[in-house]
Amino acid sequence: MTVFGVIGSFKENSEQIISTLQRHDIFQNKGIINKVLILDYMQNMYQVEELVNKYRSTHDQDFEIIHITKWLSQRGEFFETLSGLDGETNIIDETHTKNYVDKGVERWFVDEFKNVFLKTKIHLSGSDYVTDQWSIIVDGVETIFNSEKALIHFFMDSIIEEKDSLIFNISKIAPIVNNFVKKSITKIFFIDHIRSEKLGDAALIKSIYESLINNQFLINKVVTINEGDYKNTLERGFSQKLVSLIPDHLVTNETGMINDLIILLNESKSNVLTTIKLDISNFEFKKYKNDIIELHHSLNREFILKGAGQNKKIVDILNFLAGLDYILYGGDTDYSVFVQRKKYTTTKLSEFNEIYYHLDSPDIQKKQTNNANKLVVFFLSLPPYDGLISNNPIDRSYTNMFTDIQRSLVKDTFVLRIADLNLVRGSFYVNSVNFPDYEDKIQSLIQKIKIENTIPDENVVMFGASRGAVGALLHGAKMNTKVVAVDPIINDQEYVQHRDDVHYVGHNRPVDLTDKFVNYMANSKANGVIISNKFISKNFLYLKRIPLPMSFKLISLNDNTVKEHAEFSRNSVPEQLMWLNAMLSDVQLLDKRGENKMSAEIDETFSKILYYNKESYRLEALKMYDDLQHLIWNKMLDMEVTMKRIQTEKLSIARYGDGENKLIANPYFNIGFQKNNVRLSDQLKDVLLHPAKNLMIGQPSKLFNDSHIRLWNDSFYELKYILAKTEATEYISTHITRPMFFHLYGEHGVQMWRNIWQDQNITIVTGEGSRFDLIPELFDNIKSSKVIYTKAKNAFSDIDNLINKLEVDDGDLILVSLGPTASILANEMAKRGKWILDVGHLAASYKNVFDGGKMPEALDIRKK
Repeated sequence: MTVFGVIGSFKENSEQIISTLQRHDIFQNKGIINKVLILDYMQNMYQVEELVNKYRSTHDQDFEIIHITKWLSQRGEFFETLSGLDGETNIIDETHTKNYVDKGVERWFVDEFKNVFLKTKIHLSGSDYVTDQWSIIVDGVETIFNSEKALIHFFMDSIIEEKDSLIFNISKIAPIVNNFVKKSITKIFFIDHIRSEKLGDAALIKSIYESLINNQFLINKVVTINEGDYKNTLERGFSQKLVSLIPDHLVTNETGMINDLIILLNESKSNVLTTIKLDISNFEFKKYKNDIIELHHSLNREFILKGAGQNKKIVDILNFLAGLDYILYGGDTDYSVFVQRKKYTTTKLSEFNEIYYHLDSPDIQKKQTNNANKLVVFFLSLPPYDGLISNNPIDRSYTNMFTDIQRSLVKDTFVLRIADLNLVRGSFYVNSVNFPDYEDKIQSLIQKIKIENTIPDENVVMFGASRGAVGALLHGAKMNTKVVAVDPIINDQEYVQHRDDVHYVGHNRPVDLTDKFVNYMANSKANGVIISNKFISKNFLYLKRIPLPMSFKLISLNDNTVKEHAEFSRNSVPEQLMWLNAMLSDVQLLDKRGENKMSAEIDETFSKILYYNKESYRLEALKMYDDLQHLIWNKMLDMEVTMKRIQTEKLSIARYGDGENKLIANPYFNIGFQKNNVRLSDQLKDVLLHPAKNLMIGQPSKLFNDSHIRLWNDSFYELKYILAKTEATEYISTHITRPMFFHLYGEHGVQMWRNIWQDQNITIVTGEGSRFDLIPELFDNIKSSKVIYTKAKNAFSDIDNLINKLEVDDGDLILVSLGPTASILANEMAKRGKWILDVGHLAASYKNVFDGGKMPEALDIRKK
């Protein structure tokens, strides 16, 4: 039997970990560590050799150390040999030396002779690069791995024999090691004393606990070396939730402290979670009694929810398992893991009666001792896209929004945030088939918080937007409190029928909640407001169907710039805070009939609150604009310089405006003529990250007004990590094709455009019936023109066909007027050496300025 010590990276403290393991006879005279495996393929193999040699020079221990990267360089064959890399393989970053070079969307690993032995494909997710694929050549054949786990398991399987033993500790590789399966091997999970000293008692227990959960209980033993008596804590904490732990033996040192604690899983497994493995291809829709379901698939993506709506079978399976009270809580590129909701646990939030929550207390230094405490119960809206597709239930159910809201609320206010941990993406805080007493348990939590913090009933305000607004309105009506509900989705029919049941409520709770709310409101003494917008027509009509009591008011902000539900909450922040503070301050903005009550005294208070919150809103915008200045506007070329370079250097352009940026930031956002989807959003991101060398990216110019603040507010916080990682070094203004350009430059601006296509053979790509015109004022100097028509709506679905046509096009210059598809098409054709300009509303902008025509957005997408 060989005993393997398995670690992620080999660092300075690795010697202490190895020495500690060697010092204790964990295997009861069956052997000690013979070999150490290092699984971090990103760690420079020469740095590892240096650290290992240093370790061996000070320790009299003879065991082999095998680093995956060095092993791959020796075991595999080479893709090619590179030249011109002097110094490039010794770049120091924050964590380790690199022995790889980045090649666009690929990362190549090289040995000391500059031979490429490993290739990976990468993409940007948030602020980090994520690896999608690993390739090596073995026996003349390229072998491709679709997960880091698969690559590491290939390495381990080549070295580890049956009946060998593995020892590993807390690290990112722990789940990968634990999921390695080979007959008769033993796995021991080790928490080293160095980590435990840093973490402290409570954090150590938490780390063991979460590691066991994430690793799905395949571990044979858990070993911890630390001070303190953990026997009772471990037994009590684990057995209550998941497993029964039996101490194997305790070895105390001379001071009487526990030095080594080995814990075995209960042999009877009476309290151990049971797991069943299923396959999506032959999934049976029947009742399962197992605690955990491991659903295997061939989707080749870590997040099963990404793009799931386009596969009806996946949607049906997810809804079916949710109805059986399973929640998605883990997975990899070839499987997803579901656990019974009642067996799930997390230390990130507090829990009471199956409801997870977080309570923020008011600042004690700002306490007004003469005032009674107040409570805002914050029901949370759906998260941004990364949270929506996450395997982590907390990411989907507990959205980090308004994290500093207490700064904008009156004093003495507690804020209770409640997670919607039910179904796939929450049940909107409503009872469901699997959780029939969900509402009662939420209300029991609220009562608990009120009692513990001496908060009177009249000082409670239920608050939420979208998903959260449903919870605020429902529970406020049942508990007779004050309510501020922001555009609640009372009827999910639109999303079930036309948006792939994106909320996953179509099977396990009523789609239309109107009757439920009518019943709750009938005898309710609650009072408050529903803030909505008549321009979000369908949702507003559903809300108007509810017969509200006199003490409630449905308010439309009448904002014609916001027509999508997903945009409304972030564009109504001042109004939300105004009403919240009015409710908390007991300022009656409505009379008993639900009409506005604006006496001189009330009007003064109202104005102060509104002014304060609008100023806070603008101050936050200034911070955002500082970031935009650094990321975009410091790199933005003057418009006249831009036009000259397009002409003389034949630069291509791709324009990003509010539509393109929102399609990236918000998976629910659709443009009237283009429905959003995963591929469209991903390719728009890719253009920002990796523009063609001869392509200039356009972004809106710096304009500080309410409409542009809203424009950036709708997308910036999702875009900023992309903008920080982009390969673009310069930007141009999107406004070169907008009325603003002609207002600034007049006839000179017209001539700058005409100079670009003087005597050129033009190919135009636009939608059928497009309003794009080759008006003579702009285009009568071209040599020739031809038009390639595509779909007027959802043109992105035709992009592959357009690329094929344009690849063989013999024109001099391509002009595209095709919405967000134009940005992607411009990048694709620029990469292929074509000169292409995304000209958008250029002709309509000319007519608006010189002929008094309508603004481009006011025109129909097709000519009449």
